Amino acid sequence: MNSSPRQNLLMDEILCCADCGVAGGVSLKVCKACMLARYCDPTCQRSHWPKHKRECKQRAAELHDEALFKDPPPKEDCPICFLPMPTKLISCMTLPPATISSVPIYDYEVTNEDLASKAAKVYYSCCGKSICRGCVYSFMQSGNIEKCPFCKADHVNKTDEERVDELMKRVEVTDAGSMMVLGSYHSHGQLGLQQDREKAMELWKQAAELGSSLAQYHLGIYYDAGGDLTKAKFHYEAAAMAGDEAARYNLGCMEYYVLFRKRGTSCEALDNCCISWAS
Repeated sequence: MNSSPRQNLLMDEILCCADCGVAGGVSLKVCKACMLARYCDPTCQRSHWPKHKRECKQRAAELHDEALFKDPPPKEDCPICFLPMPTKLISCMTLPPATISSVPIYDYEVTNEDLASKAAKVYYSCCGKSICRGCVYSFMQSGNIEKCPFCKADHVNKTDEERVDELMKRVEVTDAGSMMVLGSYHSHGQLGLQQDREKAMELWKQAAELGSSLAQYHLGIYYDAGGDLTKAKFHYEAAAMAGDEAARYNLGCMEYYVLFRKRGTSCEALDNCCISWAS
């Protein structure tokens, strides 16, 4: 199929250096911010920056908003019941009516209404699996109180030192869940570990690089509490884009207070809150 003259012209512009105009085809380097302009080398990119700056920042902001407000990725499935993992117990009430009375997490929620805000999954370092509390509850109801619901390993009769060693083994094989949990223990000084916020931050950052939205959320909490709202917003946004409802809610609250202090309107705050409530 032949291309129109206009399409050919646009293609020629795309495949030419935005600064010197030399055709370079696929060898040209694309601007990482706007993903539009292309350059021969860093010299051309620096030379063109004064002209490109405004357009680049505008397009980069548009791309960022598109990524932030698109539908979040699907939830991780519980490896036992294969249902999406609810973030909080109260979230399990949003399961389809046809299945709500026949899944373990619903039984657990009804039995533990006072724990509606509690995290609805448990991480087991023995196998590196996160399991919904419904399946944990069902497994314990069958008499298996001391075992992991997935691999059946003993997870009760262990010393603090053995638990830390088990987590360290998972950390060594770059398991994000173990990094997240071990970081929390360092942060709070649990399992016989000395409280070390710097070590906790190091582990959370490693977990975040491996794709842990929960680690991004904890980093946001840390910077938020310390008053560094720029870094807090960065990590909240990363967690929100990965599907973390609590991070998106906090992000909405930040936008609300910042923009309303300026007597403006807060469409972004409303968008973030709506997405977090709908998730």
